[in-house]
Amino acid sequence: MAIPSLLRTVITSTEEEVRASAVFALGGIHAEPERVVPVLIKCLADTSIEVQSEAAKGLGNFGENAKPAVPALVVLLQNQNQDVMGHAKAALLRIDPEAATKAGVK
Repeated sequence: MAIPSLLRTVITSTEEEVRASAVFALGGIHAEPERVVPVLIKCLADTSIEVQSEAAKGLGNFGENAKPAVPALVVLLQNQNQDVMGHAKAALLRIDPEAATKAGVK
């Protein structure tokens, strides 16, 4: 399966586009949440805005299985980048609507 290879790429690549593509793929596959969600949570703090955005979108695809990501997504609501902030809002609504409401997301 592709997941181990994609996880390795996200963790080891120094290339922003490569990491973003691997994160996008992991979010699209949305399988093995116990392995993938923790890595995507770490990607929310990546130096790349593109990686952060893809991680937030990917976590949203995991729905309730991504509840451990809620605190990190709430932090991203203060992000200066509108794309990152928007994807964090959308992910929160899909993962934990109650937490989204508490964070002021509508």
